[in-house]
Amino acid sequence: MHTQVCTLGPAPALLVSQDRPETAAAKGTVLLFHGFSVDCSVNQRELESLAARGFLAVGIDNAGHGRRRDPDWEAKFGPGGDWMRHFLQLVRQTAAEVPDILDALAGRDLLPKEKAGVTGISMGGLISYAAMLHDSRVVSATPMIATPKDVADQANRFFPAAILSQTAGLDEVVDYRDAADFHAALAPHYADQPEREKLINYPDSPHTMRENDWHDAWAKVLAWHERFLP
Repeated sequence: MHTQVCTLGPAPALLVSQDRPETAAAKGTVLLFHGFSVDCSVNQRELESLAARGFLAVGIDNAGHGRRRDPDWEAKFGPGGDWMRHFLQLVRQTAAEVPDILDALAGRDLLPKEKAGVTGISMGGLISYAAMLHDSRVVSATPMIATPKDVADQANRFFPAAILSQTAGLDEVVDYRDAADFHAALAPHYADQPEREKLINYPDSPHTMRENDWHDAWAKVLAWHERFLP
C-alpha cells in the first residue's frame, strides 16, 4: 500500500493507493472527509479499503482540523462557544476548497478523467453534500450519517451526480429524516435516471453505527463509487 502526506491547494491530505498514485487515479479518485474534531488519519482503514478496490483514496483534513487545527478551537467549541455557527463555517469552508483540491490533483496528473467521487462521515458527510454544488467534477457522492439540511433548498442542482445517502435510525446527533426529506426533493429531478439517487437507513443504529451495519454501509460506499465513478 502506497501512502503519501501532501498538501492539495489549501488542504493537508493523505494519498493512499494500492499501486502508484497515477495508476490508481486512472480508475478513479475519491476524496474522504472525516468527522468533527479528528483528522484524516482516523479513516485509514476506509482509505485503504478504497485503495484496495483500485481507487486513489484522498483523505482531507477538514478546515480547522488536523494539521491546520484552529488555534482558537477551545474558544469556539468549548463551553460558551457558538458551536453551530463555527461548525457550519468549517463545513462550508472545506466544501468551498474542493475546486482547488481537484485542481491540485489534476496538476499532479491524479485526476486524468476530470471526475472525482466524494465520501464523508458525519461532518464529512455535510461537506460531501456541499462539495457537489461547488464543483461539477464531483460525479459520485456517498455521505454517511449526515444532514443535507444546509443544501436542501438546492435539490434542483444535484443531477446528474450520483448520490447515495446512508443514515442511522437511532442517531442521537443527526436527524435521519433530513436525508429522507432531501431525497424526496431530489426524486423529481432524477425521474429519468432514478438509480442515481438512493437513501438507505439502518433503523437500529445510533450515530456511532453498530459494527455490522457500518461494514454493510461501507461496502455499499465502495460499490457505489465502482458503479458511478467512471
